[in-house]
Amino acid sequence: MIFGENTFSSELKGKTYKAIIGFFYKPSDNPFSFNNGYFIAFQSTYLQEENMFVIIGFGFNGTIENKFLALK
Repeated sequence: MIFGENTFSSELKGKTYKAIIGFFYKPSDNPFSFNNGYFIAFQSTYLQEENMFVIIGFGFNGTIENKFLALK
């Protein structure tokens, strides 16, 4: 990371983050165009709504997708 004023690191400093990493196989509420793979979900305190996450999916077929959605 690069530290200093007006950098990516300075924007992240002092904020709280939560990350969820997991595997999925054909779940009924899958937000991606592929049926199985891995995902990383990020949540931070600066997002507007409490349950909003950025989710990045990595399909076994080589597809990568990202979504911004609310998790229950």
